[in-house]
Amino acid sequence: MAIMDHRFASQSSGFFSSLASSLKNSLMTIQHYLIARKTVLELEKLSDRELDDIGLHRGNIREAVKGFVHKN
Repeated sequence: MAIMDHRFASQSSGFFSSLASSLKNSLMTIQHYLIARKTVLELEKLSDRELDDIGLHRGNIREAVKGFVHKN
């Protein structure tokens, strides 16, 4: 009986560990999305001249932000 209880505890521990890992990954994905969204909105407020100063064009803001967020 003790062996059966130990196996169940190990399996449920693995389940909760997996669940916690999935939750953490989901929260990180949401966090990255929100950061990227805020960054795009801020960059879109800049003038074409300001964007040119930092090496961006209005048409590639989303692509640049997406590349940056995925690198970090």
